Amino acid sequence: MSAVAFLRYEVAIVTVGKERHARAILYFCQKFKFIVFVVMVLISSVLYLVIRDGLLIFIPVALYFSMSYILKEKVLNREQGYGVLSLGRIIKSSVECFVSLGFGYFAISEFGLVYGVIAGFSAGAFFLAYSSEVTTSSFKKGYVAQVLQRYSDFPKYSAPQALLNNLTTNSLILLIPFFYGSHILGVFAFGYKIVQAPLGIISKAIQVVLYRHITKKINNRESVLKELFGFIFVLSFLCIIIVFLMYNLDKIFTFFFDETWSEGARYIKILTPWLIVSFFGSQFSFFPIVLGEQKKSMFFEFFYFLSRTLPFLILWVSGEDDFELLLYMISWMSSSISFFILLWYAKLWYQYEKSLGM
Repeated sequence: MSAVAFLRYEVAIVTVGKERHARAILYFCQKFKFIVFVVMVLISSVLYLVIRDGLLIFIPVALYFSMSYILKEKVLNREQGYGVLSLGRIIKSSVECFVSLGFGYFAISEFGLVYGVIAGFSAGAFFLAYSSEVTTSSFKKGYVAQVLQRYSDFPKYSAPQALLNNLTTNSLILLIPFFYGSHILGVFAFGYKIVQAPLGIISKAIQVVLYRHITKKINNRESVLKELFGFIFVLSFLCIIIVFLMYNLDKIFTFFFDETWSEGARYIKILTPWLIVSFFGSQFSFFPIVLGEQKKSMFFEFFYFLSRTLPFLILWVSGEDDFELLLYMISWMSSSISFFILLWYAKLWYQYEKSLGM
């Protein structure tokens, strides 16, 4: 929910060229964050009276901390506070990983993944809040409304895409227990978290630098080919290392944990093609936003969602219950879609460079 809580206007804080526009959007997001928090407190209170589930109490708190983290993250990105931002990402991901794995390993609660997310965002938000100070400007409502109208593509196209992307990202965790049971989910989620946590930290660290640097170049109508080729070289080297580690993943799991969790390593190894292509392509996922192609990007996101969910339906209709076959189908279908998206990114940048007359 935090992915669309600001209607994706927080992304504009990084991408817009004029500083005053960025400050006006920041002003709106800070006010909107408080409104969303109050609404969620009211909704959770009503649901608690009906369902009596203690987990509902944490929803407004989790949403508030995640929104605070995301907003501060965008501000630091614009101000090029990469050191603080990178450390904040490491703290968030590390806390989330340790809490989730701790709950799962010691069988404390079936909602370990949820508590891990809450703990991660809370730790990250606290660190960023106390590590840097954000100067807030005051604006007239009319001016803020004009700025929001000017960048209306973000709620129109980026917000639905972000929501769909969030569903895609969590689709496996949501669907596996329904089709294959909680045991398969626990083993898979454990292995997936172990692999995804470091990949996520590296990916975000690269995106922070690349996103702001490329955005400034675009706003100034400058060529970005030199920077892109440099990042592609670094990413290619990292992908080679990741392939080697994935090949030996079962040995790594056995060394750090025990034979019980080697089953999770076997499942994750099947997803290697998708993990590699996804890791490489995710570094450039902001291209459509910077170049104003959010509408077309949503089209690709829909097919990416199908690549993660359609295999469940296909195997269910055919009467198959082979979990490894499911992972093979997801891996290769998602990899194919991700590869076509990469080709589209390359086309966008070719058209941009061509428009500069280079």
